[in-house]
Amino acid sequence: MHNTHDSYSDANGRYVDTLPGKDDDELREDSSKLMSVYLNEHTSDCAKLAAGSLVSITEAVMEGVVNNGVAIIRPPGIETTISRFYLFLL
Repeated sequence: MHNTHDSYSDANGRYVDTLPGKDDDELREDSSKLMSVYLNEHTSDCAKLAAGSLVSITEAVMEGVVNNGVAIIRPPGIETTISRFYLFLL
């Protein structure tokens, strides 16, 4: 799988990496500060799997390994920037 941290700042990547180590109360507290986000111990892995899958299918199409591909992933909105992402757009 690809290193999806290249697509956002180190600080955001480090935050996402802390999610699996948080207990339910910490995840609920973090979720309460975000818009429409439910966090759990799998959030980090799911986000990285989605982003890595998109990169993989794009590379496979570009390199001619496959003729076409599809990735059904909700893209980040205009609010997300290279230096700040919003977890409701994770």
